[in-house]
Amino acid sequence: MARTSNIVRKTSNMTRSHCRWLDSMLPNGILERPPRYPDSDEWFRTMRANSKWLYPAEHSSIVAAFASFFFLGKQIRFALDCAQKLAGQRQLTPRVLSALHRVISLQAAIAGFVTSEILIAIREVEVRSNTTFCVGANHEGSAEALLNFLRPETEALWREYTSLLASIDSLRKYPDEMSDEETVALLVKEFRGCQKLAVEVAKASCVDYLFHLRKNTSKKEFVTIIKKRVSLGKYTDYPTYQGKRLRVISTLICTGPKYGYKNLDPVPVPFRWLFFKTVCPAVHWIGFVRHMNLIKRQAEKSDGCGHRASDRATRPAKLLWQRRRLAPSK
Repeated sequence: MARTSNIVRKTSNMTRSHCRWLDSMLPNGILERPPRYPDSDEWFRTMRANSKWLYPAEHSSIVAAFASFFFLGKQIRFALDCAQKLAGQRQLTPRVLSALHRVISLQAAIAGFVTSEILIAIREVEVRSNTTFCVGANHEGSAEALLNFLRPETEALWREYTSLLASIDSLRKYPDEMSDEETVALLVKEFRGCQKLAVEVAKASCVDYLFHLRKNTSKKEFVTIIKKRVSLGKYTDYPTYQGKRLRVISTLICTGPKYGYKNLDPVPVPFRWLFFKTVCPAVHWIGFVRHMNLIKRQAEKSDGCGHRASDRATRPAKLLWQRRRLAPSK
C-alpha cells in the first residue's frame, strides 16, 4: 500500500537560499509534493533523478525557464516604478514608454514560447503513451485534465499581456496622459495581474506537467517528441514581437539558472548551437538590457535634475547669508 505521509521530501539537495526565484511560484521555494499527490513514494521516485531522467525535476529546463520569466518580471516591475516616478515629475517620454513596451513584450513572448512547448508535449505524449495528464495524481480517476486547465489559463495570460501593451500604446498616442501618475499606476496593476496569472501557469507546469511527463516517458523519448515546434505568430491575439524566437531563447539562456540549461531540450534555432550560445549575450542586450538601461538612466537623470533644482532654489539664500556674514561692520 502506498504511504500517504504528509512529510514533504525534496527532489534534490537544493536549499531555499539557492533558488529564491522559486518563491514566487512555489510556497517554499522548492518543488514540494502538494496534497493532490498523496503517494509520497510515487512522487519521490518520479521527481528525483532516475534511470529515465538523469536529473531531478527541479533542474529541468521548464523550471529554469519560469525562473528566468519571474527574474525578468522583477526587473520590469522596477522599470514600471521608474516610469511612475517620471510621470509624477511630468518627465515620462514616448521613448521611455517604447522601452517599457519592448521589455514587457519580451516577457510576454517568453510566456507564450514556454507554454506552447508544454501544450505540444502534453498532446504528443498523451497520444503516444495512451494516457492523460491531470492536475494531480488522479488515482481515483476524477482529476481535471491538465490540458483543460492550462489551455484557457495561457490564453487568458496572453490576453492580459495584450491589454497591458495596448495600454502602453495608448499613453504613447496621447501625450497629455503621460504625466498622470495614476494612469501609470494602472499599468502597474495590470502587470501584477499578469504575474499573478503566470504563477498559476507556472505551478501547474512545474508540478503537474513535469510529474506526468517524467512518469509516462523518458528523456530520450521526449527529445524525439518535442522536435515539432509551433510558431508563436500562429496564435491569435498574441502580442506582436519581431524576432521573438531568437530573442526569447537568448534571454532564457542569459538569465536562467545555468544548471537548467545543461538539461536543455533541443532548441529550434537556425544556427549551430555553439555559435548561437556565443551570440546570445549580444542578442539579449539588444532585446532587453539596453531598454532597461534607458529607463534606469532616465530615472537617474530625473533624480539628478531634482537635486540640482533644489540646489538652485536654496543657493540665493546661502549667498545672501554669506554676504551678510562677510559684510564689514559699520
